[in-house]
Amino acid sequence: MPSIDHEHLNTVKLALEILDESPAYDVNGERTGGVASGRNPDTTSGMTGVKTRKGARKPRGGGPALPTSFGRGMRAVALFEAAKGAIVVMAGLGLLALAHRNAQDVAEDIVRHLHLNPAMHFPRIFIDAAAAVTDVRLWALASTAMLYAAVRFAEAYGLWRRRAWAEWFAILTGGIYLPVELYELSVSVSPVKLAVFSVNLFIVAWISLARWQGRGHD
Repeated sequence: MPSIDHEHLNTVKLALEILDESPAYDVNGERTGGVASGRNPDTTSGMTGVKTRKGARKPRGGGPALPTSFGRGMRAVALFEAAKGAIVVMAGLGLLALAHRNAQDVAEDIVRHLHLNPAMHFPRIFIDAAAAVTDVRLWALASTAMLYAAVRFAEAYGLWRRRAWAEWFAILTGGIYLPVELYELSVSVSPVKLAVFSVNLFIVAWISLARWQGRGHD
């Protein structure tokens, strides 16, 4: 078997490397834009070749790529919605705790604990409402609270994962309350009403802007 000179091997190796990096052409002699080996020059080892603009991050949930500030803001909104759901769950459990008990006695104990006068207007309304509560109504209110909490938890999960349906749902449900809150502010202004309206308006505006920024990536 004839021996092969090392210089010839190096020459063949160099020629193969040049051929591997040379531009590829189709049957008509037109350059295809790639290389002969078929690799995309814009991709690197371990990368998919998908590019996002500077400052943007592709979320794990498959949502559109948004700037980091939008991603953090969306997760803050998700935590806020989850907190609302948790508060409603506790309220529902509190209602269930009143079942088979005298709700009027519990209401009077609360009024006394807060050092309120039971004969005054609002404490009296609270006590009378508790007196009219039955176990059936308590179970109905608790079930409604649990259903509302489940919706809020689902929305929070969707917002955390950057799901489009959750963002549209948040815009819709938040936007429905804005006219009502504006009407309440027109009747009388209070710090609580103003805070509720401001927070709701901010959330709706933030998610709407996020949807607008990510519309081309859906």
